[in-house]
Amino acid sequence: MERIKHILGSFWTIIFSLFLGVVIGIYAPGIATVCEPFGDIYFKLIEMACTIMLPIIIISSIGKIVISEGSSGFVYKILIALFITFATISGISILSSIIVSPITAPTSETTKNLGKLIINSQEKNQDEPVDVLKSYYFIRELDTEKEVQKKDTGILKIIADFFPNNIFESLANKKTVEVLIFSIIFGLLFKYIPQLTCNSIINLCDSLFEAFNTFLTILLYLLPFGIISLISHQTTGLDFSVLFSLIKLGERIALVFIVIFIICLLVIKYNSRKSFVEIFKALKEPMVLSFVAENLVAMPSLITAMTEKLNFNRNKVGSTAPLWMGMEIHADIALFAAASIFTLQLYGIPLGFNEIMIIFVGSIAAGLSSLGAAAVLWVALIRIILDPLDIPSSPIILALMLFEPFFNGLLYLLNAVISCAAVSILAREQKPKEKASLDKEEIAVPLKY
Repeated sequence: MERIKHILGSFWTIIFSLFLGVVIGIYAPGIATVCEPFGDIYFKLIEMACTIMLPIIIISSIGKIVISEGSSGFVYKILIALFITFATISGISILSSIIVSPITAPTSETTKNLGKLIINSQEKNQDEPVDVLKSYYFIRELDTEKEVQKKDTGILKIIADFFPNNIFESLANKKTVEVLIFSIIFGLLFKYIPQLTCNSIINLCDSLFEAFNTFLTILLYLLPFGIISLISHQTTGLDFSVLFSLIKLGERIALVFIVIFIICLLVIKYNSRKSFVEIFKALKEPMVLSFVAENLVAMPSLITAMTEKLNFNRNKVGSTAPLWMGMEIHADIALFAAASIFTLQLYGIPLGFNEIMIIFVGSIAAGLSSLGAAAVLWVALIRIILDPLDIPSSPIILALMLFEPFFNGLLYLLNAVISCAAVSILAREQKPKEKASLDKEEIAVPLKY
């Protein structure tokens, strides 16, 4: 039995599952259709567990920090670090995009292919005036303008939309940011609750988290089968000619992502004092879950990996990782920055200090505005950057919409790795095994993870 568990959880088994899923999706779409219900049920069960675990771990972790004397300042450090992360990702993306621009600069062939795609998509719109969104084709300019106008209503309005008026509705509709806000506020209120009551609530949260984590661990043994079902369905019907017609844009985005990925791994290595092999083994499961599903599904696995395998402080990881993973905009910021610089080169516009600052600030604003945006229409928010530069945004919006199915998994994966790097900085005060009991006494509540 243990050997079967080892084989199912092996890195090579997961890689083979990804490869087999792609092959089935391309060459045997009929099998992919048959497998789809299994993958759907499997990931819904995982999502169900993770949806409950998200507020539980935040409330418990922040509560433990708040009731520990002298630890409440850590919560404010989290919020400051979050915006520093936004700025850092935007800066690295701009710099790396400029560095790789000589080998990924758009050519005349890129311009021609983009023009052909615009013509083809407009013809497609005439044939299918209804439900255009479902086929990932270009949305009429009027639609994108309406969406951006709806989202671009000022930073205060955007922030106000993050606060829930009904937490149960937020949980039901998977409004992760609203759940995060509620959980953080709940955790902060522990400072005003009697110690005995706090301990009871935290013990209840710990027990619930442990129960759902056990359920999740059992489900993860079936991960290879879930991957095959999901990937085969996602790759069915994808037009891979898009990747070749706009290969320069794909190369630019991929290289920027790789640079950020490497920097994040170096940060994790520095803070964890582990080798790259140990880091990859520890983060294998959350990275795969992020790639094939989404960050919410990978969150419990990531917390377990960073605490049990990389030895970071459990409470600090529990209070920071869900926030970074739940935002899901760090990779969006990188994508907006890289695509904006590519667009400037596409139109032959020189990149000066003013342009860099507009892209730097605009990519963060566009990333924040993308929270809760429609699955495909979020890429239209690049207009927040391009409009101040007086650059037509329609061609790059079309290109990003066509690329979205291919880059979706990479966006989630990059978000997970960025989250790990940020959390490793905030939780780098590691907890040696011989001092674990002292830490428990300092917090004054039992840790049951």
